[in-house]
Amino acid sequence: MLGAYLRDQLASIPGVRTLDRGPTPAALVTFDVAGWGPQSFKRAMDERKVNSALSFRGLAQYDFGDKNVDWCLRLSPHYYNTEEEVDMVVGFVEDLAPSPVSD
Repeated sequence: MLGAYLRDQLASIPGVRTLDRGPTPAALVTFDVAGWGPQSFKRAMDERKVNSALSFRGLAQYDFGDKNVDWCLRLSPHYYNTEEEVDMVVGFVEDLAPSPVSD
């Protein structure tokens, strides 16, 4: 439920593209942010104490090629997270997205 909620909220942010496909996406949420470099975005999220992971095209050749993406950030809300915590993370992404920083 939280993964779907997070995915829906992120998809509404200009410049943010959710990457999960399929009839029943899992709790793991992947997305990229236009103009941002992967390390810069990850560092900005780390500074906000958001636990996340990067993934790169070299680890997902076919999937990332089909989606025309070079990197993504991965978030995975758990049963102990709340909607308020998800909203906080979405707020961070919303604040960061319009001010890209390249690596």
